[in-house]
Amino acid sequence: MSFRLQSIAWDAPFAGNVKLVLLRLCHFADDDGANVFPTVGRVAKDCGISERTTQEAIRAIEATGVLVMVKEADAGAKRAREYRIDVAALEALVKGDGCEICTGAKSARVQKTTVTGAKSAPNPIIEPINPPPAETGAGAKPKAQFIVVGEHIASLTGWDRNPNWLGNYGRVVSWLKSGWDPDLDIYPTVERVMARRSSQGPPGGLEYFERAIADAHANRTKPIPEGAAHVQRDPLRSPRQQPANRFQDLLDAQLAGRA
Repeated sequence: MSFRLQSIAWDAPFAGNVKLVLLRLCHFADDDGANVFPTVGRVAKDCGISERTTQEAIRAIEATGVLVMVKEADAGAKRAREYRIDVAALEALVKGDGCEICTGAKSARVQKTTVTGAKSAPNPIIEPINPPPAETGAGAKPKAQFIVVGEHIASLTGWDRNPNWLGNYGRVVSWLKSGWDPDLDIYPTVERVMARRSSQGPPGGLEYFERAIADAHANRTKPIPEGAAHVQRDPLRSPRQQPANRFQDLLDAQLAGRA
């Protein structure tokens, strides 16, 4: 059990189930971040969430580089997958920004009753919690690129105006690692898809854009066919299929002779 890592994890820019899972994993680690090998079922049970939500949270943490897989699970030895918490990456993430990183999972309400009083759960907060004020001035540190990109996508889609939407910034990390350029591939594609959806509104998650962004990147980076670079076009050639009259024929001939 590492209280040191848990204290750092509290300030990490994760929200909801992702931070909960990270804190639970820190509980299993030593102060160097090693020896983390609980089963997904164990973490899910301890956190009170489903195994699928736990797996999504683990993938989101892995995408930031904070959680590193050391060894695959060994069914024969009944040993779960082993992880290591990169302490340096965790500390850098904490110091880098104050934004929240969430998964696409949405948790259900505690109860459906609307009865108020001591026997019912407290009324949920329906307004988004204001994030801590960002540092300004010479001492301010830039946000991580994946958060800047994720925030811009949220503004393009309108997700930033919906406090109930939870975005998976881990997917943005994978896009950037794939070499997808925000200005050339990601943003233009998101704008194009949103224009096509029109009145349908934003999709349910970032994965909706993934295939379109991949296609845009592939088209942009595909190699030029061999010999295409040596093809020269006559800039003085008339674009008309047939000349309008014989005077135009003479003019075209003179222009071609000057070329």
